[in-house]
Amino acid sequence: MCYFHAWRDPAHERATAEILTAALPDAYVSLSSAVLPQIKEFERVSTTIVNAYVGPVLSRYLVRLRPALREAGLSRPDACHSIAWRSRADRRGGPARRGRRALGPGLAGSPAASTRRASPNTAI
Repeated sequence: MCYFHAWRDPAHERATAEILTAALPDAYVSLSSAVLPQIKEFERVSTTIVNAYVGPVLSRYLVRLRPALREAGLSRPDACHSIAWRSRADRRGGPARRGRRALGPGLAGSPAASTRRASPNTAI
C-alpha cells in the first residue's frame, strides 16, 4: 500500500497493515513507508508494487534455502543485497531492495564481508 504522505508519517499505513494482517494473516503486505520512504510518489509506488509482487516468492525461497545452507555448513546464512548491506536470509520484507540497483556492489563486497566475519563459507 502507498499512502500519499506515508514517507513523512507512516502511522496510517502501519495501522492499515495491522488491520489487513489481522483479517488476512497469510497475506504479504508491502508498505511504501518501509520499502522506500521518500517523497517521490512514482518511485515509492512502483518499488512497493515490485516488492509486493516479488516478496512472497522470494520469502518462500529464502525460508527453504536456509536449512539447505545450514546442511552445507553455513551456520548463519545472510542475504547480500545489491547495495552492499546484508540481512538474515529468512527475514520478511524488503525484497525490492535486494534487486533495486546493479549487483556489482553486493558481489564485490561479499568477500570482504566474509573476511571481516572470519567466515570462509561464503556462497556468492
